[in-house]
Order: sequence, then C-alpha cells, then structure tokens
Amino acid sequence: MTQWKSSLLLKFIVLLFLMAFLTVFGLTSAGILYGYRANLYGGSNTSYFASRICYENAREMAQFDILEPYTQEYFPVGVLEDLYRGSFTNVNYAIEEQQDGQWQVMSTTLSEKENYGFYDSFELWENGTSYRVTVGIKSSMPQESGKTYCQYLIFNTIHRLSDVLPWILVISAVLCVASFTVLCIMAGHRPGHDEIVLNWMDRLPLDAYALMAACFAGWLLRLSLENGFYDLDAFANTMACVGILTASMILLGWLLSLITRLKVGRWWANTLIYRLLHWIHRNGLHAIKMLLRTVGAIPIVWRTLVITAALLIALMYLAIYSIWSSSLLMLYTLISLAIVIFLCFCSIQLQKLKSAVETMANGDFETRVDTTGLYGEFRHYGQHLNAISDGMSIAIEQHTKSERMKTELITNVSHDIKTPLTSILNYVDLLQHTNDEAERTQYLEVLHRQATRLKKLTEDLVEASKAATGNIQTDLVPTDVSESLNQAVGEYTERLEAAGLTLVAHFPDYGLSILADGRLLWRVLDNLLGNICKYAMPGTRVYLTVEEREKTVSIQLKNISRQQLNISPDELMERFVRGDSARSTEGSGLGLNIAKSLTELQRGRFRLELDGDLFKVDVELPKANG
Repeated sequence: MTQWKSSLLLKFIVLLFLMAFLTVFGLTSAGILYGYRANLYGGSNTSYFASRICYENAREMAQFDILEPYTQEYFPVGVLEDLYRGSFTNVNYAIEEQQDGQWQVMSTTLSEKENYGFYDSFELWENGTSYRVTVGIKSSMPQESGKTYCQYLIFNTIHRLSDVLPWILVISAVLCVASFTVLCIMAGHRPGHDEIVLNWMDRLPLDAYALMAACFAGWLLRLSLENGFYDLDAFANTMACVGILTASMILLGWLLSLITRLKVGRWWANTLIYRLLHWIHRNGLHAIKMLLRTVGAIPIVWRTLVITAALLIALMYLAIYSIWSSSLLMLYTLISLAIVIFLCFCSIQLQKLKSAVETMANGDFETRVDTTGLYGEFRHYGQHLNAISDGMSIAIEQHTKSERMKTELITNVSHDIKTPLTSILNYVDLLQHTNDEAERTQYLEVLHRQATRLKKLTEDLVEASKAATGNIQTDLVPTDVSESLNQAVGEYTERLEAAGLTLVAHFPDYGLSILADGRLLWRVLDNLLGNICKYAMPGTRVYLTVEEREKTVSIQLKNISRQQLNISPDELMERFVRGDSARSTEGSGLGLNIAKSLTELQRGRFRLELDGDLFKVDVELPKANG
C-alpha cells in the first residue's frame, strides 16, 4: 500500500503538475493584481486609454524615453523625431521649454488630437529647466510591437478574462496545495527502503542550503523580472518564465529537504548555527573556566589590589569628567552603587563564615557551613571549614574509639593474665597443704599447664608488639606455596581431626613461588589454623585454597564459626578480641592481629570477611620474580 510513496515516476509526474499549477497560479495572481491596479474590478468598463495604467505608462515614457534622451543628447533631435514620427508608430510627442514665462516648442511629432486615444501633457523638471512634454498614443495601435503595444495587449487580455481569473486562482491554489502535500508525503521515501533516507542535498547544512537557495532563486527572479514581460519578445519572455520556474524549483527543493529532515528528527543538528553555538558552548565555557582558573591562581591580595586600583582610577576619571556629562555622572553613580552592593554582599558572606568559625571554636563540630549562598573565595573557605569540621569529627571519633579499645585492652589483658595466675596461686596453696602424692601430681600438672598458658600469653603479647612496630627482621626469599601449606597441614592434621573438622585442600599441581619469609609465613598459618581448631564448629569442613593472580598469590581459609559472630571484621582483628564474647576458650585473642601484622611485614595484604557464621581469611603475598 505504501509503495507509491517511493515511486520516482510518480514523484516526477506530481512535480510537473505542481510546476504547471504554480505557473497558472502565478500568472493568475499577477493578472488579478494588475486588474485591481487598472480598476477593472471597480465596476466600471474602463478602456486602456482611459485607465490609470495608460496614464502612468505615458508619464514614464515622457520622463525616461523622450525628455531624458532629449536633454542628455542620447540622440540628435532629428533622430529622436524620426523614432516617434510615421504612420506605423504608436506614440507621438511634443517637447516645450519654458523661456521668459512662455512655452517654446523645441521638438514635436504630434498630429491632430483626434487621432489619439490618449493625449495629455506632463510638466517635468530636468537639469533645473522646466519642460512640458505632451504624449499622444494612437488609438489604432498601428505598430504591433514595443512597450506601449505590449501594455495595451496585456490590459485588453486581462480585461476580457477578469471575470474568470478569481476562479482560476482558487482552483490552481487548491491543486498546488494538493500536489505539494503529496510531495511532502513522498519526501524521503526511496525504492527498496522502508525508513526515511536522506540524499546528498538533505545532508547539506540546512541554513547554508537555505541561504544558497534564497540567493540563487532571488537572483533568477530579479533577472527574469527585469528582462522579461516588457515587450512581445518571445525569447525574452520564455527565458523569464524559465527563470521563475527554476527559482521556484530551487525553493521547492529546499522545502522538501526540510520536510525530510523533520521526518528523520533532530533537523537542527545539521545547521551551521547549531554547530557554531555547540562549539562556543563547548570551547567558550572551557576558555572561560581556564580564564577564571588563571585569575584564581593569583594570590587574593594581588587580585584585590589590582581590582581596587582599577576601580579607583575609573571613579577618579568619572568624577572629573562627569561635571560636563550627565551620562558619565549616571555611570559614576551606578558604579558607586554597585560597589556598595558588592561590599554589603561580601559582608554577608563573611558573617556566615564568622558564625561557623565561632560555632566550631565552641566545640560544635557537627555544624556545617551552607555553601549554597557563598561564591568565589568565600565558597572555597566555607568548603575548607567543612573539611576541618569533618576532620575534627573523625579525629574525635577515632580518639574515642581508641580510648574505648584501650580500656577493653586493659580489661582483656587483666582477665587473661589474672585467670592462670589465680589458678597457679590456688594450686600452690593446695600443694602446700596436702601430702597425698596422687593429689600433688595432679596439682603439679595443673600448675604446669597454667604456667605454660601464662608463658604463651606473654610471648604472644611481646610478638604482637614487635609485629605492630615492625621490630622483626624479615628475610624475603622465593618460597614454594604448596610445600609450605603441606607442612602446615601435616602439623595440624591430628588437631583438626580431634576438633571434628574435615580439611579440604586445593593446591596447584605446578610449582608456584611467592616472596616470603618462611618463619613468618609459618607463624601466620599457625595462628590461622590454631584459631580454626579453637573456634570452628565441629562436624564441618575447612577449605584451604590457593589462587594465582596477576602479580600475587592468594591463600584462602574458610570455615563455619562455632559461636555467633556479632562483631565486625575490623574489631575482630584488634588485640585481645575473641569470637566468643564470654572468653571461655583458651587463647590470647592476638592470633589474627599478629597474622595481619606479619603478613604486612612480608609486603602482603591480610583481609578478613564475615558472612553470617562463615569466616573467611585471604592472605595475599607477592609472586617471586622468575
């Protein structure tokens, strides 16, 4: 059903019809306007010789075709008379010059007045002299050529068709609109394409295309109207019609291109004006920002001095010269008023900053400066004050957290040291008051176990302190990951089985070396596996995997916690913090903290993740080169 829209033959036929209808419409419109000018629609049956058209043509002929050649001597008087004398000429004339108040005939070709359909005189001025030119147009029109005969023929033709011209105008207008509507519907459709397709003219910038079309069409119209329709020269009139039709085709092509672009959308994007504005918006704003950034880089003291000096010089100049100029006085008043308003504005900005500083000085660091009403340097200072406020709030929060952790550290250390120490003292007292060898042996075993626990706690505390301060000598050498992990697994196999845990290990089947200190790496693995034996839920699996990355190797341990973990990973890695808040298990709570510090000493990264009861540790160490 829509194939007709893309038919090139149909487009060509509709275009021919449109050109024909436009021609008829144009000629009909010109005829109707000519008829109104000649008063053909005024109700009177006027002849050409009695019409205003004839009078205006005769006056124009008297001025430019008779008097001007006579006074400027384009033709000798005899030649001029020969041009307007004879039985085959349509116009005769008489030129009279005023001399001493009397009209003197200088040249004439007139005959009897009764031979002329139009006969009138015109007083004209030329080169400071008064002339009277009498023009007579023969009613018989013996010469069937020339401007006069052409006007006579046009008038009579339009006079005969004056009744039907309005109907022709309406019908041709309707047909023009219908043809143009069909072309608009077909615009952009091409054979073999369902969507709108742009041709090479549609890709031209729309405003440039419009300018070129308007200039060329205007030049053709001017050329056609200046050189045609003033005589019965068939060639000149034909070329004038061709020029007008060509100009109409050019303008129609631009309109159809506009319709096609409207169908595609974003027609304004392909215009030189849009591209220029877009370039100005993109580069102009960048240039303004660069200028403001450059000015902003100048110290504020120098900026203030330069601006103040410029304003003072301008005000001094205006104050001196405003005495003689009311406009300069007005300008002086406006600049002074602007300076006062600007100073008031700056005072308001400073007052906001002052209030914020006073609030911070009183210890309220939660208050922030509202920078939405601040501009320029005042906005920067407000942002800096907010940054100071945020920094102080963070520092106070960290200090409070540090104090709380110190208190918890002292409490935890006191508890962990007091428990074995109290047990030792109690069993020493029991040992002193019994003589039973079996009891003495049992008490000694308890004393040995508690003393060992106290020794381990002391060693862990010293090691944690050294690791945190970096006071441990490290010897980073290429170390085989699989070998180190196999040794650690071998050491903890029995303990894991005793804790009811199943180890699932995945190691690479090829040699993978890391840069590490073997002693410190063993200490990290020892602490992690020891924590798993203490805190993992019995009957679950423990996963130990190795993952090779671009520049590092990741050792990952995963297990399910026996106790519910209601604590963040960061807090769990603090000293003397355990997964069981009751602290019923053995251990110092230093294992994860020591493992993290020792990993960082080996240029690695230690990460702890908690997902419900899932406990995951990721020890990432650098690969060994080569």
